[in-house]
Amino acid sequence: MVVELLVVPHVGTPEPGLWCANCQLPSRIGFPVIALLPTGVLDLGHATLCPDCEKPTDAVDAWWRLRRAA
Repeated sequence: MVVELLVVPHVGTPEPGLWCANCQLPSRIGFPVIALLPTGVLDLGHATLCPDCEKPTDAVDAWWRLRRAA
């Protein structure tokens, strides 16, 4: 039996002011990522982004690598 789910990612409340080791500034932003499913909410972990030295795609790639390793 195959069940297909439509996962709609949703970003939660951002947590600004985290330290970025790359640019040495407190400019990283962390935020929870959840999926809204017809049956409830699924926790997809936590993602971070430094808008000063990273592109949004870098944050998505890092989040995906962590999810696959878990």
